[in-house]
Amino acid sequence: MNLYYLYCINELSQSPDRPEIQGINKKRVSVLAHRDIGAAVSPVSSSEFNQNKIKEKLQDMKWIEPKVRDHERVIEGIVSYSPSVVPMRFGIVYQSQKQVQKVLEANYLKFKKLLDKVKHANEWSVKVYMNNKFFFDFIKNQDKEIKQLTKRLKGLKSEGERYFLEKKIEDITKNKAQQGAQKYLTTIFNKLKKYARQGTTAQIFPKKLTQKDADMVLNAVYLVGGNNRAGFQKAVRDASGEFKSIGLTFETSGPWPAYHFVKL
Repeated sequence: MNLYYLYCINELSQSPDRPEIQGINKKRVSVLAHRDIGAAVSPVSSSEFNQNKIKEKLQDMKWIEPKVRDHERVIEGIVSYSPSVVPMRFGIVYQSQKQVQKVLEANYLKFKKLLDKVKHANEWSVKVYMNNKFFFDFIKNQDKEIKQLTKRLKGLKSEGERYFLEKKIEDITKNKAQQGAQKYLTTIFNKLKKYARQGTTAQIFPKKLTQKDADMVLNAVYLVGGNNRAGFQKAVRDASGEFKSIGLTFETSGPWPAYHFVKL
């Protein structure tokens, strides 16, 4: 028995260049229409996706990883020709195409509002990483209090006094570095947001996941309209050059479907 897996809701397009898209398990994706919106679906086996088994399956990385990749690939395929797409979370299934059709009809106004919000726009991710040594050295060289204490340290001969002053300098530097970092990151976030319809922040990932030497300190996500894409990308390049000398590096990815800007 088949169920019907829902990938996304999209504004119907008149484009003749609509590619044929394969979904999960290489099943053909079809778009079920209601008025001027559609739902991208494909058949999936009830033995894999029924509600009694799906929670267990979600713990199996060998099973879920290719399915998630297929899910994202289908949405990106729809984005390639549709002017507006609302991506759905992974794992939404319905008993029949008729049931999907009823969902479209019952939620038409809600879907239309979301589609209008993300029309001709994509999501862009900007991650900022900090080299702590570079940034701490920058703070030490810029801060008057720290420079005065460092100068005083050089004149001390007592090991005990030197130890306590070094500890004080370390604590002050750490505190001021945290304050300074927040100031710079807020500046960066707001500079880029000027070129976006919306901006938000996402989860900060530890080094064991990023596999980078520097710490992730900002994970920003922006909804950028097509007309502002060039300006946004230039703003990212400018910020990257401006803050490189103090130990901040940028990593940008996109365009993506607007995952962070639609809540269903």
